[in-house]
Amino acid sequence: GASSAKDTVIDAWITPPAYTGAAPIFLTGTKAGAGLAQIRAPVGSVLSVRASGFKRAPQLKRVPQGERLPEDWHMRLPFIAETAGAFKIEAPLDIDQTIEIFVARERVKRWAISMVLDAPPNVAFKSPPAASEKGAIALHYLATDDYGVFAGELRVEPAAHRLALPSAGEISILPAGGLITAPLPSSKGRASRVEGQDFVDLTASPWAGQQVRLSLRVHDETKQAGDSAVVNFVLPSRRFHDPLARALIEQRQLLALAPLANREHVRRALDALALAPERFTPDSVTFLGLRTAYFRLGGRLDREAVQSAYDLLWQLALHIEDGDLTLARDELRNAQQRLAEALAENAPDTVIGELMSDLKRALSRYVAALAEAAKKAIARGETLTGAGPNGEMLTGDDLAKMMGAIENLSKTGARGQARPRPAQLQPILES
Repeated sequence: GASSAKDTVIDAWITPPAYTGAAPIFLTGTKAGAGLAQIRAPVGSVLSVRASGFKRAPQLKRVPQGERLPEDWHMRLPFIAETAGAFKIEAPLDIDQTIEIFVARERVKRWAISMVLDAPPNVAFKSPPAASEKGAIALHYLATDDYGVFAGELRVEPAAHRLALPSAGEISILPAGGLITAPLPSSKGRASRVEGQDFVDLTASPWAGQQVRLSLRVHDETKQAGDSAVVNFVLPSRRFHDPLARALIEQRQLLALAPLANREHVRRALDALALAPERFTPDSVTFLGLRTAYFRLGGRLDREAVQSAYDLLWQLALHIEDGDLTLARDELRNAQQRLAEALAENAPDTVIGELMSDLKRALSRYVAALAEAAKKAIARGETLTGAGPNGEMLTGDDLAKMMGAIENLSKTGARGQARPRPAQLQPILES
């Protein structure tokens, strides 16, 4: 039988799942007793029990409080011997149950454990989606979850059914399933409440300029999802001023609509644009890109070939319009998002340092590309605004000050204050 009660000790605790961030729930630590204790714990927790002072191995009895049982459910589980008179056991907690510990026929401990279900996350638009100056979708939303939002995405579906389906017999480069998804960087970090402000650039999409339906979806760490209301929205399209860039975008649109039917028309147009490179395409990058697209469309045409030519025409139009500015902006945006995610996830200082270096390099390239684009705009008789609050041109010093603030806060351990700083670059990049 059991030893006398004064010689026996039961140590028991419940470890909640790691994603909850909840502390262990200590049940005992005192002398054993058989009184019933009421406990609440998150689903997926693990009960750990250590028993000492017993001559025989205890047994754990699980009495379900509902009718539905998990697979491989066993009513009685044996303890494992650690040392003489000391035993341990671990048991998963997935349903409401009463846990009883017996030695021989004597019950020495008893707990009634009720499971706390993990509620799905919620997300809603704080303000209607809008188009930024650069054509990105500006999103302001609120996401909540009892244990923390794990990730989120923007979901885009065409309002017109015809935009989701290719023409009969045609090759389609339309998004699979008639759905575009894009991550929401601000939603990461496992915070229980996230007020996010993100910019998503879909100007390269075949649906740019078309009526679409936007919604947000967020996930918690257990893959539960929550959706926002659906909002009707005209997907922003990029405005091109250079005549050659506009011509390439027109051919790109024809290619997207019906690649097989319009292939030869597009090839003739590309061939014509490359006839007099000294006049129309003095830039070798543009000339070589036109010839590459021409020959890609001349071979065996499948989805991969069409997508490759389609993407190339977009990159050429951007290069013609503003040099390396758009590519530099994308690089800076990606570097900013990676740093923001690392800060939110409390990454090691070495990782933060590497990402800070990446962001500095991207920032230098962006400032140089911005200056070059300003020269081109002036030559066309246009004005290129920077990103100050009043549209003034920002300098490298302005952005370097922001970088310095992020770096100093990170080095001093003020991660909480540093976390929102990278996001301050987003309005700069999108205005």
